[in-house]
Amino acid sequence: MPLYVQHATYVGLRFVTQLLEFKHFTMTMLRLLFCVAVLELPVSFANKPLPLHSDVVNSLLKDYNRHLVPQNSSNHTISVAAGLAIIHVDQLSQTGVLSATAWLRMTWKDYRLAWDKADYGGVTVFRIDPHKLWLPDIEVYNTAETSQFSISSQFTSGTNALVYPDGEVLFIPPVSLKVYCHNFTHSSWPQGEQECNIKLGSWTHDGLVLNLTLYNNKDYMDISELSPSSPWIITEQLSGTRNVRIYDCCPEPYLDLHFRFKVKPQYPMNDPTAVPRLLHQLLIVAITTLLVLLGGVCWVAWLNGKRWLVAKDDYKMELLREDPSNPQS
Repeated sequence: MPLYVQHATYVGLRFVTQLLEFKHFTMTMLRLLFCVAVLELPVSFANKPLPLHSDVVNSLLKDYNRHLVPQNSSNHTISVAAGLAIIHVDQLSQTGVLSATAWLRMTWKDYRLAWDKADYGGVTVFRIDPHKLWLPDIEVYNTAETSQFSISSQFTSGTNALVYPDGEVLFIPPVSLKVYCHNFTHSSWPQGEQECNIKLGSWTHDGLVLNLTLYNNKDYMDISELSPSSPWIITEQLSGTRNVRIYDCCPEPYLDLHFRFKVKPQYPMNDPTAVPRLLHQLLIVAITTLLVLLGGVCWVAWLNGKRWLVAKDDYKMELLREDPSNPQS
C-alpha cells in the first residue's frame, strides 16, 4: 500500500475516534446537567413562600372531624343564627307552591377552629370549602320537593365559608326554595294577595344541642336585595318568627324559625284556568239555550197538536149535524 494511502487512513481513523470521544463527552455533560437540574428543582420550589393561611388551616384541620358536632362538654349548646335574604320570587302556582331564590345566612362558633392571630402572622380570617367543616343540619320543614330543594344538598364547593380567630363560622350559600303556603287561598289566586311561609329548623338536633336563633336578631327576612324584576313582591311580614315547642313525649325543647309573609303579583298575571272556565260557562249557556229552545219547540208542537184534535172533533160534530140519517139533525 502506498505511503500516502496509509497516512490518509490513519488520519481518517483518528478523526473518527476523536469524533466519537467528543460525542461521548457531550452526552456525559448533558446527563450531568439534567441531574443537576432535577436536584435543584425541589430546592427552587422549597424556597417559594407558602400561602398566608397554610399554617393556620393545616394546623386547625389536622385532627378535625367534620362529622362531629363541636361540643366540648355534655351540656355545651351550639348557638346557630339563621336568616333568609329573598332575591327573587319566581312563581306562586295555583296549588299554593311558592318558588323563590334566596341567600341562607348562618353563623355559629366551632371551638376547634379558634386560633391566636399572633401565632400565625396576624391572619384574621380564612375562606374554605364548607364540605371540610361541620355544618348545622338546617332544613326547610315545608319544602314541596325534598329531592331537589333540600337545603343541604345545594351546598356547593364554590360557595366558601369564612372562619374567624374566635372560631366563628359565617356561611351564606345561595339556595332555591320551593315551599307549600299553608294559608293559601284558591279563590284569590292569581291576582289577590296571598299569605305564605318558610319554616327552618334543625332536622335532628333538639334545642339543648343546637340553639337556633335569629340572624342579627332580625325577626324578618331581608328583602332589600329583592330583584325589581321579581313577578311577585312581598307586601308584609308577620312577627313571631322564632318558636319553641315542647312535646308530650320529650322534655327537651325543639326550635324553629317560621317566616310568615304576604305576597302579591307585581303585574297582572295570566290565569291559566280562565279559558277553560270561560269554555265551561259557554257550554252551560249553550246547553241551557238548547234545552229552552227544545222545550219551546215541544210546547208549540203540543199546542198545535191539541188545536188539531179540537179542530178534528169540531169537524166530526159538524159532519154529524149535516148527516140526514142522524136522528138529532
